[in-house]
Amino acid sequence: VRVLDDNSVLVVHSHVTNFAEAINKKMPVDPKRSSALKRVGWSRWEVTTGRQLLSRTKEIPAPAHGAVFSPDGSWVGVYGNSFDPKTRTTSFGVVTIWNAKTGREIASWKVEGTSIFDVAVAPSGKRIALATQKLGRALDDLDAGVASLDAAVASVQIWRVSKGKHEQTLLEQKRGLLPLV
Repeated sequence: VRVLDDNSVLVVHSHVTNFAEAINKKMPVDPKRSSALKRVGWSRWEVTTGRQLLSRTKEIPAPAHGAVFSPDGSWVGVYGNSFDPKTRTTSFGVVTIWNAKTGREIASWKVEGTSIFDVAVAPSGKRIALATQKLGRALDDLDAGVASLDAAVASVQIWRVSKGKHEQTLLEQKRGLLPLV
């Protein structure tokens, strides 16, 4: 939720249906008919009247872990993971940004092999900082108790929103540090 200076509130919400269908390896998934797609939406509300000013909904391939807003409410975004039902693979560290009014995608990118734990937006809305962590071993090893946070590499990365371009890594540390921005 973001309260804006124009006496309105911007709300991002997500809806998940039958996620188990997409990740259950025993159940076949038809990508054309699957209900495993997720929806994320946002709406803008006038504070004094409670009137809805706009509403947008987008399909995303996996549930969002969090939402991010520009300070002026001109764009909204989500971050999390992406699941491909065809290959049954998960991509970690996916960010998608949309124009809040039109719903047009501004940028989308992956931070390969990395989970995003926190996001901060610059006051200008032009850059975001991603607090990430990359496990040192395959995620399948987690179930077997093989991986540990000692093998993890954490970083804070700066990205240009309009281009989805990585500009700089400010911190990169091993041994279980979990950065928050």
